[in-house]
Amino acid sequence: MSALAAAPAGRILATPYARRLARERGVPLAALAGSGPNGRVVAADVIGFVPAPVQPAPPPAAAPAPVPAEAPAVPAAAAVPVPAALAVAIDFSAVADLLARLGDLAPGVGREDVCLKAAAVALAEAPALDGAIGLPGGARDGGRVLGRLAGLSLGGIAARRAASEPGVATLALSFIGRAGLRPVAAPIPAGAVARLVVGGADAAGIADCLLSYDPDRLDDGDAAAYLAAFKALVETPLRLLV
Repeated sequence: MSALAAAPAGRILATPYARRLARERGVPLAALAGSGPNGRVVAADVIGFVPAPVQPAPPPAAAPAPVPAEAPAVPAAAAVPVPAALAVAIDFSAVADLLARLGDLAPGVGREDVCLKAAAVALAEAPALDGAIGLPGGARDGGRVLGRLAGLSLGGIAARRAASEPGVATLALSFIGRAGLRPVAAPIPAGAVARLVVGGADAAGIADCLLSYDPDRLDDGDAAAYLAAFKALVETPLRLLV
């Protein structure tokens, strides 16, 4: 039988050296086209083998872009009215004299109570302000309500002030305790129509008072009439005792 006879079916013809080279280099004999007799694979076939390029795996499919959730509607903020303001200088000398005369007859009564009484009586000049009087609160509360004070005595107002309750008043009064300080701005408490700030009196007994009000709810003329009436009552406080 010839040494160059064809190999049995299923067996690849290759020289022993070619087989050893193929094992060392990891070259599959089935991938080689033998150049030797009868298609035998020789060493040169193994050495010259160039593997087919490996096709890169396709990139993974991109995840679908997330659909942004629709943001909840934010309710529009309520419009904050821009307050108007009027100021007047008031002589508190008569108030100081009255309080000195009352002395022990009206314990606990002070300048604030005279102003609250005058503020309540002056409401007759401004119908839009006719309502409860209160004291503005701090950052954590909405203020204190004193109610309707025109019919109370100065002592009754002092007692009401000590027992005030949280709430919203039509007119809020605030006081500057230090002498000579002048109010220059007075934000209106939520729900109120106006705020009256009484400044600290100087050595001559004169204090500036500022009325800040919502011009959509209080007419300028009524605001001026109210402030004038308040000034007149404070400067003649005996009228408040009648």
